[in-house]
Amino acid sequence: MSDLFAKLDVAIKDCFMVSNDCLPINYRNNKTTHVSLAALEKKVEKKEKKVLEKATKEKNRIEHSARVANYAKQAIGTHAESVIELDYDVNDDKLYRNQLRFVAKMINVARYDEKISKKMDEHLE
Repeated sequence: MSDLFAKLDVAIKDCFMVSNDCLPINYRNNKTTHVSLAALEKKVEKKEKKVLEKATKEKNRIEHSARVANYAKQAIGTHAESVIELDYDVNDDKLYRNQLRFVAKMINVARYDEKISKKMDEHLE
């Protein structure tokens, strides 16, 4: 039922047209004199996604810089001969994603190793 409402929503948005004269230059359609509401929403969503990605990258860069500065402060206070133990912040979500990626890669490596060993066995026979 919700699928039908989603299709109806898209159909309704395709019916509403906005004149290019009323829109900023970035949102205008130079092929026609008007733009559908659905097309405008797609452009807005695309721009919002880019802005969000840029903000996320900037946030990650700032957090990375802060961690590096913290590690540097901790390392400066230790002697060169001793083992350096650093206190670090754990991002559980990132750790979990990286663990899943690692396991997936290891499964692929294991499959690849099986294929190679089968080919070697066939070649030796």
